[in-house]
Amino acid sequence: MQKVLLAVDGSDSCNKAIKKVADIAEEMEIELTVLTVIEEKLFETGGSEGQIIAEQMAIKDEVEDKAEDIMGACVGAFDHVEEIDKKVEYGDPAKKICEEASNQDYDIVALADMGKSSVKKFLLGSTAEKVVRYCNTTVMVVK
Repeated sequence: MQKVLLAVDGSDSCNKAIKKVADIAEEMEIELTVLTVIEEKLFETGGSEGQIIAEQMAIKDEVEDKAEDIMGACVGAFDHVEEIDKKVEYGDPAKKICEEASNQDYDIVALADMGKSSVKKFLLGSTAEKVVRYCNTTVMVVK
């Protein structure tokens, strides 16, 4: 059984990665973890301390709901996988993906070539590039 970490962000490219891992799961038995990382910079606001806290809480709730929606849609593609672990982390996506892969001893990390924060002029999204460069686990980047 292969232990797979699938990093998702809800982008169109991410849907291709989900499909590819689902195809692999049809061919072999996998243990799947779906991970989405919420970037902390999304919580940066301006104003008074009380206003900032209120804005951050509203943003946090909205972003967490979106993360749950992304993972819920993803999990639907894996009807044939018995157990799927879903995780939401906060911080730098590449760093969190690499940490999760290392700490939980995955066989493979799968992610899209370009996510929501990528700039089209680059050949590979910045998160994917960092994961490929720094992750000690085998990485599958799906185009």
